[in-house]
Amino acid sequence: MDKKFNISLIDVENMKWDRDINGLSLALKSDNDYIRKEAAEALRYIPGKKTIKSLLDMLDDKFWAVRAVSIQSLAYIGEKDLIPHISDYLKDDSWVVRCSTIEALVELGGKEVTDQILPFLFDEDDHVRDTIERSLNKLKDKESPISETY
Repeated sequence: MDKKFNISLIDVENMKWDRDINGLSLALKSDNDYIRKEAAEALRYIPGKKTIKSLLDMLDDKFWAVRAVSIQSLAYIGEKDLIPHISDYLKDDSWVVRCSTIEALVELGGKEVTDQILPFLFDEDDHVRDTIERSLNKLKDKESPISETY
């Protein structure tokens, strides 16, 4: 429960189902890290400029999970022009945020982002290296024609 705005996780879930962008935007200002994270996740289902602006504002949140989920939500919205805003987080201190960024960039940009993510094959964290490998394989699989046998 957030003491500042009196918002609970259940409230955030209800706001998601009600598509209450104003309530979710308020929840993003909560002192409670998990309420902010859940609000960022819920916003992915309400496309629009206000949602995108709210999520972009959350990319600098102090809690790594809020940053990671905001990036995932922006990727879910699917606007390719978000790539420059997201790519800065390839250098985030949190490996979870770096992994989310890689996945988001591949989702939004496909093969076009290969040059951006390739240097992270040598990231210090094996989670990031694994994410790069999976993402590159995903790109390769998208290019392969599907053969049908009868």
